Formats: sequence, structure tokens, C-alpha cells
Amino acid sequence: MSMNGKQGAAWLAALIGLGLSGAGDDIADWLSLIAAKPGTHERQPRPALAEVFHGDDRDGMVWPLRFDLGYQPVSRRYVRFEAASDEAELRQRLDKDRALPVVEAEGIRRIVTREMSVRFAGTRDEAGLKALGLKAGPVLDFARGWMTAEAGDPLAALALVKQVKKLPGVEDVEPLFARQHISRSSPDDALFSKQWYLARSGSAVSGSDTNIADLWEFPDGPGLRGAGVRIAIVDDGIETTHPDLMPNIDAEHGKDWNGDDADPSAEAGDYHGTACAGVAAARGGNGIGICGAAPEASIVGLRLIAGPTTDLQEAQAMAWKKDIIDIKSNSWGPDDSGSNLEGPGSLTRAALESATANGRDGRGSIIVWAAGNGGEFGDNSNYDGYANSIHTIAVGASDSLGQPAPYSERGANVLISAPSSGSSSALGVTTTDRIGAQGLGPGDYTDDFEGTSSATALVSGVVALMLEQNPELGWRDVQEILMRSAVQLRPNDPEWIVNGAGFWFHPRLGAGKIDAVAAVEMSEAWVNLTEPSSAREGVSNLGVTIPEGASSGVSQTFTMPSIRCEHVTVKVNISHSSRGNLKIEVISPQGTVSQLSEVHTDLNNNYSNWTFSSVRHWGEDAGGTWMIRVADRSSVGNTTGGTLNSVDLTIHGSAFESNEDPEIAAVHLNGLGQMYDDLDLRVARVDAVDGDGDELTFTYQWQFSEDGLVFDDAVGEVSRTLAAEPARSGKLWRCRVSASDGQGGSAMAFSPWVNLLDRPGYLAEAGEPFAYQSGLVLAAPASFRLADAAVLPEGLVLDSETGRISGMVDPDEQGVFRVEIERFNEAGGVVAQGFELSVGENGGFELWMEGLEGGDEHGLPNLIRYASGASSDPPADRPMLERGDESIALVFEESRLRSDVRMIVESSTTLNGDWSADGIAINEISKTHSLRTLRAEILIDPASDRGFLRLRAVRPPMP
Repeated sequence: MSMNGKQGAAWLAALIGLGLSGAGDDIADWLSLIAAKPGTHERQPRPALAEVFHGDDRDGMVWPLRFDLGYQPVSRRYVRFEAASDEAELRQRLDKDRALPVVEAEGIRRIVTREMSVRFAGTRDEAGLKALGLKAGPVLDFARGWMTAEAGDPLAALALVKQVKKLPGVEDVEPLFARQHISRSSPDDALFSKQWYLARSGSAVSGSDTNIADLWEFPDGPGLRGAGVRIAIVDDGIETTHPDLMPNIDAEHGKDWNGDDADPSAEAGDYHGTACAGVAAARGGNGIGICGAAPEASIVGLRLIAGPTTDLQEAQAMAWKKDIIDIKSNSWGPDDSGSNLEGPGSLTRAALESATANGRDGRGSIIVWAAGNGGEFGDNSNYDGYANSIHTIAVGASDSLGQPAPYSERGANVLISAPSSGSSSALGVTTTDRIGAQGLGPGDYTDDFEGTSSATALVSGVVALMLEQNPELGWRDVQEILMRSAVQLRPNDPEWIVNGAGFWFHPRLGAGKIDAVAAVEMSEAWVNLTEPSSAREGVSNLGVTIPEGASSGVSQTFTMPSIRCEHVTVKVNISHSSRGNLKIEVISPQGTVSQLSEVHTDLNNNYSNWTFSSVRHWGEDAGGTWMIRVADRSSVGNTTGGTLNSVDLTIHGSAFESNEDPEIAAVHLNGLGQMYDDLDLRVARVDAVDGDGDELTFTYQWQFSEDGLVFDDAVGEVSRTLAAEPARSGKLWRCRVSASDGQGGSAMAFSPWVNLLDRPGYLAEAGEPFAYQSGLVLAAPASFRLADAAVLPEGLVLDSETGRISGMVDPDEQGVFRVEIERFNEAGGVVAQGFELSVGENGGFELWMEGLEGGDEHGLPNLIRYASGASSDPPADRPMLERGDESIALVFEESRLRSDVRMIVESSTTLNGDWSADGIAINEISKTHSLRTLRAEILIDPASDRGFLRLRAVRPPMP
């Protein structure tokens, strides 16, 4: 690679592979990684591992045998067992269920057979095999030296591998594991290619679908298709004779409240329920139309909204057959105008609570609800008392462009989102329609279904697959799994926040876009949440005036006990003549903010005992001080102000199990003492431990100080990296870090501070002006001075008050001057900064390039060579790679005299991946007046089997 003077960056031609080992030499450590199976609920014990097999495979690694997993050859399904106490009990259970044991490593399952393959260097020792109880098999003519041997059962085969290795002449032995391959064919439905929301197709962007098709395994594989699960479509009726719905219709349990009979069939003008039913559970694999998310789930029609409904009818629908119907999909609600505040009546609220408490034999009905389509009208899902009930799952919508749908409503109650229609350039949803011309279009299908209605039906279908995988899931477990397995769309969107327990939330997308495969896989090994509990505090007769137009507003605090948060509800009674002017927030002890009401166009009066809800605090410890804040942020339509009359706060969650909170011993930055502001400041490592071995998540808050005494939070700087920025100079910076294990949090820990400074100009031209501002920080009153041995070129002076060096360099000056600035105060404090200033002709990169032929004849880009201080001769033996057991380091040289270029070290796990400087600690090894040697170190990630480092030279754009 070669560069010319106009190019802005150059790359190290040879990318240096880290060569990471996934297992390493420590078997115990490797096993601990396998034990931490993704998807296992953090707060519960991990799946048991049994070292029934003490042998090694050819890579010298133990295969852990899962006591709770087996494989049934007849059904071609993986099955779960209760954890066995010993090998004998496991054998008994495997025999009883006609199953084979399964080993699992790094998420890969292998079925244990009775056979092994053995390679002899010379004569086969069949007698030795027989003495171990093995039956010798044939010699394999296609694999020289190899033969097979068979044990009495799979567990015996595993146990004998190590002994076979010790037989004379045996060079190698491997257990013969089997694997169950699956059919990768998609369903043969004629319109499946248009169902981009199930498996990406057409113009849909990567990642916009639900990743669901891999679960089905059509045509006859052992996949999950919703069999045995009932989904009720609570809507305006269903075209029960539609050929793509009829095979799944459960006519026995249907109900029509509008017609007061047992037939939920749609009538003239009713098409919505039919479209929802197709998205959720149209019969797939029949070659005639579309495939639903759960193509073998039963569909129960509950016709409710084709006409006006009473509180009693709605309550009856929510309670209908709650022990038989698993999921109720509700793609309806109050008007989405943005000025409507409406929710269920007393009977329906009671029915919702009863359904989750008593439905499905006590596990709770799963009630899914559309978050609402009023986003473009300023509506918020929290103004809908159905969608913001803690007993429902509020569903937002994303589109085929991989972004929040513009109509999808904001709301702290929105739990999850799913693909649906979007902006004008986004794709619609293809689903079933009324037969003939009675529906959305003239045919029996439509490709123009839309809204959170479609997204809700899609989530209902995914939940059916989760329940087929694990019927024991409770209603709260389904909610947490959906959040834990969700995907962040556009993760750089600044509206994403992370709460104190490590859950991410977006106001339109909830925890993110649903990922069907991840949700189902997490469901399999899920350990249910403990029994629910709650804590409530309230205050009435407040009579507190809400000042008009004041951003701070008024607040009320409550001290709550320590329980694990799930849902948070806030009931308020506020007198106000234009309630759309009010911004209402609840703030947890961890600092997580839930926006309950936002300023919007709603000129109606009052919040009369209205209940808001939030899932944004899920997993946080409720213990501590909560704040509810109400502010009047606009004077539009309101001239009388308002009054906060009463407020109630309820934390719904579960009691914490016995847990040891994590502890942070130290926070390490990638620099010490001083750094220049053109480099990122990063948390390189956090030394933290958790007594229970739980996985930890970290939260970061960068703070700055201008005197070393008082540190303030930097607004919005909550990531691990504080990006390079000139405005950060002249301040001390540190990071406040906390750790959470999902149940409790650590005490706050602080990194050492770093004084960020402007990088000085290392070159000054004789006869030309020069200026540099020192950013040394010390408690006032403080002054600047030159150190005793420091000398400035003639013509330059240091201002003792400001720390600024300025002036005109004497035309006759030449040489290298050691500049050392001190800042001192009367208390005896002293801080210092030093650099070398070369006075002479400043050639720069363009002049350096002149006369250099061929560009890159020595293997490094010219800009890299220039930044490393190389001449036109071959550069020094740099960079070099240093390998250790736990880290990899790149050692390189950088010129101290060339201020128009700087070096950056970055890493990636793939050559085509996202390169990042995160996690790389850079330290200075040595320096001369013109050159410094740097060491860039990164810890090895045991979860990656390889990785790469690269060295980059960057020239800032010329003014």
C-alpha cells in the first residue's frame, strides 16, 4: 500500500492475527464457560454439569455431559430431564424415555453413541478392546489405521475412551458423536416469499425480520410450529372458512359477544381479525398462501369489537376459557388521537388480573396488546389503560427498513416491538384477507396490512413457539425472556438507554425488536421467576402548586424496600386545565428515568387518578429513594397553572433471592495522570467480583473537575469510552462505575483522574508566531511558572496567570528546547507538564514525501513511516507482536516531532468487522527527544477463536 500527501489515513499492510484459543490449557476455565449457557436466567443456578465422561477428545478438552438433556431418535427431538443426582439415575431416565445422552460445548450439541473410532500405529489390539468390554468393528479402508469399537451403551463408551488411549499401539481415539441435521426448506406457501417479516426478502434490510423460519423445519422436521398452543384473536371476528385458517380454527371454544352466540365468524365490513389471525397462525406448508408465525397453533376466535362493548363484555373476553386458551392477542384499544385518556373498567381490570394470576393452571394467561398507532399525532401508549396494564404485553412496531415505524407510539410501558408496515418506502405485511371482495383488497390475501395490530399478532405467534418449547413459562417469565432476547435496532440511536440492571430500552421499540430464535432458545432452559411481590407508598391531599413553564416542576419522593423491579406503576391525581402541557417522570434509585407523560397537544383537563406504568426499571433493585416529578413545560392553552393533589407509587416484582452483591476493587483507565485530548479516554478494565459467580453488567458515568475538588457529571457521557474532543482539555476526568448482577448492585467506584491537555505543537519556525495553552488543573488560587531547568526559545513567554505560552520566535533560534510548565498554589500543591519544542524549518509530510520514490518499498505505508519517525531508509524493526497467556500487545514507535499525524491502534474479531480502540491500553515504554516507543495491549477474549490488531496513522484534515 502506498499513499500520497493528499490521503488522510494509512493502514498497516499486514494485519496481525491474535490467534486466540477458545479453550486454552485450563480445562476448569473452559468448563466454566460452557456452564454459563446463554439464555440461562442470571438469577438462578446454571444447568448442572456431570463429569461422567473423564476422557479427552483429540484436542485435549473434556466434553461436559448435561444431566438435563437427552435426544429421542424416534421423535427426532431434544428432550429435557430433571437434573439427575448420579450416573445411575441418569441411565435409568434415559432408558425409560428411550433417549440418548447429549454432550454440549459452546452451544453445540452432540448425541452420544455407543461407538468410538480408534487409530492403531501398527497391529490392532482387539484383545485389549475386548478386555475393556468393547466389540471391535471393521478396519476402515478409507481412513488408514482407523477402526471402530462399540460399547454396551453410550455412557460406557464415554467412560472408556481414556482407557482405550492407554492400549499399546493406540495413536488416537475419538468418541463418535452424532448430530441431528434439519431440513432447511422453507414452507411451500405461494406467498411466503412476500412475508419479509418472517424471513427477510425483497427490499427488507438485513435484521428487519423476526428470524423465525429456522424454528419451523418444514416440511416434517422436529421443529417448533406452535402445536398444542391456543391463540385467541380478540377482534372483530375471523373468516373461519378461509383455507389458510380453517385447519387451525378451534371452533369449540370460540365466542361472539357482538352476536351473542358461539360463532366468531366475521360479518360484512369486518376484516381486521382475519388479517391478525393470518399473521399469528395461518396454516403453513400447505402450498396455497401464507405461513403464520405459529403455523400449527390453534386459533380461537373471540368476536368482541365489531360493535360497541360494555365493561362486562370486555371482562368476559379477558377471562374466557383462561385455563384452555394460552395467549390472547388484542390489536385494538381506545382512539389514538393523542388527546384521549381511556382504559378498561373495573370489571375488565379485575379480569386481566385474574387471568394472569389464575390462567393456564396458575402460570398466567399471556395477554398481548397493541401499543397504538398514534405516534404521528403525539399519542403515547401510556395514555391507553389497556396497553399500560402490567398484565398485558404492549407491542410497538418496526419496519422493513430496520427502524421504528413512524406511527408506533412512544411509551415507558412498551415492552417489545415486532416488524410491521412503516413509512411510504417500507414494505407492508402480507396476510390473510376476507374471501373475495369483503376485506382489505379484492383477493383472499392482502400485502398491505399494517400497524401495531400486525406486530401484536406476530408477537403472539412467537410466544406460542416459546410455550411449545417450554409450557411451564409463567406470564412474567414470557415478558422477561422477550426483553432479554430482543435485538437493538439502530443501536446508535441516542434514545436508547440502559437501566441499572443492564436492560436496554427505546421509547418506541421497548427492549427492542423480537428475535424468535433467541426467545425460543432462552425459553428452553429458563428457570421461572420467584413468586411476585409488591411494595406501595402514596400520599394524598398534597395541594402542591405546579408552577407554569418551570422545567424543574414539583417532585415527590418515596423510600421503597429492596425488591427486584419488574413493573412500576404511578397513579396521579392532578388538576390542570391543559394536561398536555405536563411532563411526568419517575426516577429510580439507580437514576433510570421513565417518561410517563410527554408534552403534547391535549387541551383536556386533569389526570383524575390515572395510572401510568413502566417496564424501564426491570431487574433493578427498588431499594432506596424514588422520585416522581411533574413539570408544566408549556403555557399553551393554560393560564391558571395546576395542582398535584395525590400520587401513589407501586413496585411490582419479586423478592430477591439470597445474593452477594458484586464488588469493584479498581477501575483502570487507558492512561494515567495526563493524556492529550486528541486521544480517547477509556475504561480499560474493571476489577470486579461477584460471590455468586453471576454475570455482571456495568454502568459508566464520566465526571470532570476544574479544581480537583468538586467533580460534576458530564451530561450524556455514559459509555465506556470518552471520545477525543478538544473541549475536554483543561479539566480532570474520571469515570464512576457500578456493577450489577441483575439482583443487586455494587457500591460506586471511581477511576483515578486524568488531566486532559491540548497536544502542544512540537515544532516552531524561527521568525514565526507560536502559541500554546497549558491545561494543568490545580485547586485555586494557583499560578503557572517554568520549571528550574526549563528554557523557552527567545521571543516566547509564559503568562503566569493563564498558563499560555505565546510570542514570536527569534529568527536566529535553532535547536531543541525542553519546556516544562508547573502550576502551583499556596497549599504546596504542584503539577507539571513537559514536552520538547524543536525550532527550525518545519518540513511537514508533503516536503518529507518529495524525492521519495515508489512510495512503499519497505512494506509500510508512507504515512505510517512518517509517523514512526522513519527516514527514506528501511524503518526500525517495528511494529512487533508480543504474545502472552492472557493478552496480546503491539509494540511500535511514534515520532515526537511530527505533530501533523498521530497513531491509532484498533482491534477486531474479523477482518471485515467493526474496528474499535475499546479495551486497548497504551503505555509508553521509552522515549528520546524525538521518538517514543509505545506498547498497545488488549486482553484475549476466551469467547473468540481469533482476532486482529491494526496500526493506523491519521492526518487531521488541513484547514
